[in-house]
Amino acid sequence: MDRRSVLIARSPHIQNQKCIHTKNVFSLLDLPVLEESYKRIKKHVDGCKACETALRDFELKIVETKIHIPKPQIDTETKEMFEREVSDLFRVFDLNEKERLKKRIKNRIKTIDTMGVGFIKNLASKQMLTTYAFGAVLFVVLKQFFN
Repeated sequence: MDRRSVLIARSPHIQNQKCIHTKNVFSLLDLPVLEESYKRIKKHVDGCKACETALRDFELKIVETKIHIPKPQIDTETKEMFEREVSDLFRVFDLNEKERLKKRIKNRIKTIDTMGVGFIKNLASKQMLTTYAFGAVLFVVLKQFFN
């Protein structure tokens, strides 16, 4: 239940209301002044004593809650401690990010190295040497044939 609903439920004028439109009065607080429904409700409130009283009581309750509810404040020591801890955390995160970046770069270099070694192994494999020999023989035969 939101704050407005609680205040509406506790208001003695609303509980003893004589007008069925009293529940719509609270819409005036949220509606833009230029909107048609605002104008319609406002016109009714201006002419209905029960709705006018309900709205005035509700507005007073809102003012009272704003007066009696203090704004939360953090003492200086706690604020400084929080800022130090957050600063330390950001440094740790930054270091961790740098370490992760270094690891990723090292892994990529290892991958490239592994691929290079694998490529050279493939170039020197028995199957590739056979292919090179066949290519050389084919080249010589074709050169002899077309010359």
